[in-house]
Amino acid sequence: MPDQRPFFIVACARSGTTLLRTILNRHPDVVVTPESHFITELWQRRRRYGPRGRVVQLHRFVDDLQASRRYRLWDLPADLLHEEVGRLEGPAPSFADVVTAPFRAYARWKGKPRWGDKTPAYVEHIPLLASLFPDARFVH
Repeated sequence: MPDQRPFFIVACARSGTTLLRTILNRHPDVVVTPESHFITELWQRRRRYGPRGRVVQLHRFVDDLQASRRYRLWDLPADLLHEEVGRLEGPAPSFADVVTAPFRAYARWKGKPRWGDKTPAYVEHIPLLASLFPDARFVH
């Protein structure tokens, strides 16, 4: 079974992250999404979705995600996102579980089991990402 831990490619601008993304996307088991930026944007609005890092208002979260300009650039079919969100267990999944849904949907769409994110600006948000994704790896 391939490694399922997410990874984040972070760096300063114009440092070769796009080339690294292109190379990694050639691997049969790995897909690196286009820049997301929405993890931190949605985290700032997390109280809209529910208390204590839980997402009670899934429809509100999905609406905000789909309104994100960066997310729309992924061109991910909406039905794949909704299907992945529908797989979440419990009445109030964690923020991390819900924000992982578009990445998992993107990986499934591309036919690959492991996903990574290339958003260089996340270099300023490593502590947040590490708290949301404790098993994540960071490529800097």
